[in-house]
Amino acid sequence: MEEKTCLNCGEPVGPGRRDKKYCSEPCKTEYNNRQKEQKTPVAETRVPPFIGEINQILTANWKVLKDCLGTKDTCRMRVRDLSGRGFNFKYFTSERLNEYNDDVYYFCYDMGYKFVTINDEQKVVIVQNEQMVRLTGPAFQAAEADRLG
Repeated sequence: MEEKTCLNCGEPVGPGRRDKKYCSEPCKTEYNNRQKEQKTPVAETRVPPFIGEINQILTANWKVLKDCLGTKDTCRMRVRDLSGRGFNFKYFTSERLNEYNDDVYYFCYDMGYKFVTINDEQKVVIVQNEQMVRLTGPAFQAAEADRLG
């Protein structure tokens, strides 16, 4: 008959019951604790509250831009009117440079805008996506490289 070995350390289990699996109580405890660790799911990382608050602001900004643009490709709006709709200019997801005229566009996901001055009045030009403005910059180039292959 073959000698049984400990499930934890591999040493012979020695004399005792026929179904004995461990050479000692400490080995049994160590083995069971390790099994329990492996079955316990890793604690989910909790997102700090400020991230949720920022996401709410970004989503609200996106909705304001989308509502203003409607079905058009582009539109102009006074900065104060956009602010009046609850738009928060401090929050955006990316900033891109137009490769033709160096205009800076600020994006909330796929909705973008740039500042312009028309007749001494501060306005924004709103666009739907990055392709509308021929953008450049490291982040855009990396995204393009990923998209192409």
